[in-house]
Amino acid sequence: MNPKYKTIKREFSMSDKRLTWNEICSEYPNQEVGLSDIVWGKGPGLAVESAIVKYSEKEGLTKRQIASIAMTSNGAIHANNTTDELALYGITIDD
Repeated sequence: MNPKYKTIKREFSMSDKRLTWNEICSEYPNQEVGLSDIVWGKGPGLAVESAIVKYSEKEGLTKRQIASIAMTSNGAIHANNTTDELALYGITIDD
């Protein structure tokens, strides 16, 4: 892993409070978030029921930084944009 991202993780890692997807969208509107400990919804699609927000644009990270953290986390962090109504179909990196 690139040491640059280790520093970002330590500096910007957020709380361990679990939020529903609606709460995440309300707290972090129209921005990229890095999610951990995801509880997936039942039924078709890949909807996030709840998760812990570890990284966000609100904390000063760019979409590209959050995507890079997710890509180097071995699946521990998933990047998603709260603009999407259904959660987590891929990583958004358009800065």
